[in-house]
Amino acid sequence: MKTKPAFILGAVIVATLAIALFFGLAIDRGEEARSMQDSARLVAAVQNYSRDRATKRLPLPASVSLRELVTLGYLKTEDVRVFEGMAVSVFLGTNSGKETETLMRARQPDGSVMELLRDGSIQQGPR
Repeated sequence: MKTKPAFILGAVIVATLAIALFFGLAIDRGEEARSMQDSARLVAAVQNYSRDRATKRLPLPASVSLRELVTLGYLKTEDVRVFEGMAVSVFLGTNSGKETETLMRARQPDGSVMELLRDGSIQQGPR
């Protein structure tokens, strides 16, 4: 299956907005300046990951975890420290051409789930 560059770009833009919003909600006000820097690194990592997959003619998966972005060298552990202890995934909107409602999901250490949805709202799920 061929992935069109425009579709990939659209998915990256949506993921970028989601990441920026999610970072803003996940931090304390005192860390706002640091979060903006970390957010920019995370956005760049998702863009570079998507670009590299397209360059290698690999399909873009439905989602990518922050752990995977760190393991692959797109991010450093300190870039995502605000999410320490959470399992966080960014949904790239490429699931068989169907749009996903969830843009980003974080499983908290206590087992609860927080999701950023396409409409900008956040849902807290059960443990």
